[in-house]
Amino acid sequence: MTMPFYDWDDFAHLPITLDIQSFIRLNGFGGTYYIRSCQGRLCVAIDQRPAAWMEHYHQSNYLYYDPIAYASYSKNTAFFWDDILKKTQLTQKQARIMDEARPFGCASGYNIPFHQGGFDFSVFSIFGDDRPSVKARLREKSAEIKKLATRLHEAVSAVIETDRPIDSPDITERERECLLWTAKGKTNKEIGIILSISEHTVKAHLATAARKLDSHTKTQTVVEAIKRGLFVPW
Repeated sequence: MTMPFYDWDDFAHLPITLDIQSFIRLNGFGGTYYIRSCQGRLCVAIDQRPAAWMEHYHQSNYLYYDPIAYASYSKNTAFFWDDILKKTQLTQKQARIMDEARPFGCASGYNIPFHQGGFDFSVFSIFGDDRPSVKARLREKSAEIKKLATRLHEAVSAVIETDRPIDSPDITERERECLLWTAKGKTNKEIGIILSISEHTVKAHLATAARKLDSHTKTQTVVEAIKRGLFVPW
């Protein structure tokens, strides 16, 4: 099943989004972006970079050469664009990308990457033009930017986890029955009597269900089964 896609409009009403907008205005920054990959696919694009620049950026396949994008994906810690550009021996194409971004007000920034594991990855950025005052303000406000990034990341994660499609494993009817009676507080022995099977067989069914649901205890297995809609526990 495919993850839903979210953009700015889906989060514009959140208090954290409003706080970020206020922070940007008060400090004279250019804007923000929060890009997230879920299961290897783009699932969130909260992006205030100018549309004309982004259209040119994507048409030119700049993502594969952009030194800031590469640093966002490869680094585990926050970084200033200036620091990356100073440490990197830019290729001609990379230098051209940064030169072309400058007139669009995308010349400096502070990025905070989030690696959720596997193919799930996010990056938050506050960016601005190349004025020394903007670069200095980014460094001065870096702690506040990190806090805003964490708040937004947590808010987006809450929405995504609620909407994330869940693949239901192939649970047999007998396994489902054993899980249902377990959820109702019955012991393996009691379930065996109810279903007219041995206690050992009940235990085997529950163990198989646990493997399918990637859980380790009875409680975890029941909770996971309910989350996946395999049964309603009442």
